[in-house]
Amino acid sequence: MSHNLEKINKEGSAKEYSIDITFFIPCFNEESNIKPTILNIVKAMEEFSLNYEIIVMDDASTDNSLQKLKRIKYENPDFPLTIKINQNNKGLGFNYFRCSFFAKGQYYMLVNGDNVELVEGIIKLIGHCGEADMIIPYYGSNEKRSAFRKIVSRSYTKLINAITGNKIKYYNGSILHRTDNIRYWQTEATGFGYQAELVCRLLQENMSYLHVNVPQALRQHGSSKAFKLSNILSVLSSLFNISKCTSKNRMS
Repeated sequence: MSHNLEKINKEGSAKEYSIDITFFIPCFNEESNIKPTILNIVKAMEEFSLNYEIIVMDDASTDNSLQKLKRIKYENPDFPLTIKINQNNKGLGFNYFRCSFFAKGQYYMLVNGDNVELVEGIIKLIGHCGEADMIIPYYGSNEKRSAFRKIVSRSYTKLINAITGNKIKYYNGSILHRTDNIRYWQTEATGFGYQAELVCRLLQENMSYLHVNVPQALRQHGSSKAFKLSNILSVLSSLFNISKCTSKNRMS
C-alpha cells in the first residue's frame, strides 16, 4: 500500500520546508527501546510517498542509549536520522519545542522512545496528515495500561476539559502538528504537561483538530518516567497555566 498525500503540499502551505514530516524522538535511558522505535517509523513510512526525517534527542542518558543510537546511524546510513545530545537533562517539553526549530518538515510528530507507538498507529495518524491543524491520537478501548494509569490519564483529561470547555479525548501522545504552530505557540513547560498547554492554546486560536483511534503497546523494557517528581510538578504547573490562560481568554 502506498499513499500520496499531495494535499499537505497544497497552495498556502509553508514553502520553506524541504521535507514533509519531522519525527521527534525523546530518548532518556531507552537503550533497549530506541532501536525498535526508530524501525517502527521507518517501516510505517514505507507506506507513504513522503519525505521525512527523524531527530532523536538523547537527554543526558546514563545508560547505553547514546552508544546504541550512534551504532544505529552507522549501520543504517540510509536512515534520515539526526542525533542531538544534551549534556544535562532538560525534560521532555523543553526538548520537544527545541527540536522543532531544527525540523525541516512542514509537519512535526512526537514518537516516544519507549517503543509504545505501533507501526499501525503511526500509519493511521500520518494517513490523516493535512486534514486538520492537529491530528490527535486516542486509545479508547485499545488502552492497555494498568487500571491506575487509566484512572490518572482519564482524570487528567477530564480536568483539563472541565477547566477549558474543550472536548479533547487525549492530551498526550503522538499528536501530529504543523511545525509552524509549535514554533509560534511554544510554551515554557519542560515536563509532561507541555502538550496539553500547546493544544489548549491552539484551540483558543481556533485551530482545527481530528481525533484518530490508534492501538497501544506496553513498554517492554525499563520503567515510565511519568511519575517522577519533576514531571508531576511540571504537570501541576501546566494545569495552573491552562487555568490562568483560559480565565484570561474568557475575560477578554
